[in-house]
Amino acid sequence: MIIGVSGYIGKKKTGIGRVLENNLLHIAAVDTSNIFYVFVNYDQDNLFVTDRPSNIILVKYGVSKNSPILNILWHQLGYQLKLKRYKCDISFIPNFSLLLWKTKPTVVMIHDLIEFNVKSKFSKIRMFYRRIADPLMAKISNKIITVSFTSRNDILKYLNPPEAKVKVIYNGYDKTIFKLHEESEIKDFLHSYHLGFREYILYVGTIDHPGKNLYSILVSFIELKEENKISEKLVIVGQKGFNASVLFELIENSKYKNDIIVLGFVDDRNLSYLYNGAKLFCYLSLYEGFGLPVIEAMACGCPVISSNTSAIKEITSDFGVIVDPLNIEEIKLNVEMLINSDELCKKFRILGLEYVSKFDLYKIAEEYLKELEFLYK
Repeated sequence: MIIGVSGYIGKKKTGIGRVLENNLLHIAAVDTSNIFYVFVNYDQDNLFVTDRPSNIILVKYGVSKNSPILNILWHQLGYQLKLKRYKCDISFIPNFSLLLWKTKPTVVMIHDLIEFNVKSKFSKIRMFYRRIADPLMAKISNKIITVSFTSRNDILKYLNPPEAKVKVIYNGYDKTIFKLHEESEIKDFLHSYHLGFREYILYVGTIDHPGKNLYSILVSFIELKEENKISEKLVIVGQKGFNASVLFELIENSKYKNDIIVLGFVDDRNLSYLYNGAKLFCYLSLYEGFGLPVIEAMACGCPVISSNTSAIKEITSDFGVIVDPLNIEEIKLNVEMLINSDELCKKFRILGLEYVSKFDLYKIAEEYLKELEFLYK
């Protein structure tokens, strides 16, 4: 089976790009007789930075990753022609893309429908585009894969495809990277960032507003510091996104700005050490289709506080602390509770480590392969 894959992931590799890379590496390993042609931008250099098997072949096309409009146009013609040129049997589009027509049976991934749930997540133009493109993608594709039952319910509600067309396959994490490390190794790593072992609260995600809701984390942290309830620092990992200036202004105007450390992008291997060294991990998005950092944190033995909204509640389940992401007092109460209870932190570390085994990438890859083979036959 020859599978053509749209490898457009935008300007930088964020969660969707990491999911694409993890999934393809493991799908290709499950059955090495299949060939994957992954069509990527000529200037995309951070996809498949690790060794990849010989049956994943990158094919670069002449559109920059920095031009969303040209990439939309290229996918309507260039991508379809590439599928025919490389004699692909199946098309796999693992990132959101406008789909006006198809030359091959097509499996698409719709991670979430955040534009229907968080009205100010994107710019008005991007929101308008997504609301037109979503239904077309759902209608023209042969199969829709999504990453949670929350997202599946949204797809059925807002896009109205046949129920049998939508399949839930959870995301997985790379257990060779996100794992427990020796305490001495963690401390050596943290020393380079002037951080102490379990002396900081960690956030990982796009620095945007309001979607990822870092605002609630910042306000809760600042108020806890003002009330002299915590001594820990706050470490923020992620790239700037929509309305990031609101958050940086809040940080700059706080008298505790020296205790708020913004690291920007951190590669996965270093991120694993940051998870390992954190006292706790806060992830309070208003809406997520999955919430990959939640299981990465658990895999590194880090207690999690997450939102009671969307798929985050589904993924966290009973293995972390769940709060109303807009209730500052509730957030503060639970942050303080975890920070001051080694016993409770230990409980959630153990629960989380046991729970994440269900997100094994090889099991997930087998599920993807079944869906691709079904269309091929």
